Amino acid sequence: MKDSFSSSPTPNSPASSSSSRRNDAKSSKSKQVELRRVPGVNLLADRALISYLKIIAEINRSKKSLYYRTEPRLTSNGTEDFKIRMGFGLHAGWAIEGAVGSTHKIDATYLSPHVNMAARLETSSRQYGVPILVSEVFFDLLSTEVTTITTIHHHRHHHIYYYYYSLLL
Repeated sequence: MKDSFSSSPTPNSPASSSSSRRNDAKSSKSKQVELRRVPGVNLLADRALISYLKIIAEINRSKKSLYYRTEPRLTSNGTEDFKIRMGFGLHAGWAIEGAVGSTHKIDATYLSPHVNMAARLETSSRQYGVPILVSEVFFDLLSTEVTTITTIHHHRHHHIYYYYYSLLL
């Protein structure tokens, strides 16, 4: 009997590793959780947005923060207006929580590309001059009752949205 040899690449050869990477990428995309399918996620997204809107509203109407609007040290002796401005970025996705530190001090940290995206949105809120920026992923989770969201930027495959509410600005 003759031995027959296959001409297919071995598992460690470059040809099979690139095709297996493509297959791994396809399978990892199929393994991603579709957040829209999670029951009640639109209510959670709405509540997250409402919570940040309440924070901004409370800061702007707090008696202490209203006092500081007229503080001469903060207003260049009354020549400029002073207003507390905070920026928020909302995005949805997975994250890993872990304790980081030493025996003297331990802090909780969250690791994920989604956490990084929320941080980038928060930083960008200052550039756009708006209090809240929302990713397309988060926007898609909001219920249909949230209607005053406007597109302000399109970058490659992601839309960035902001919530416009004149009393907040």
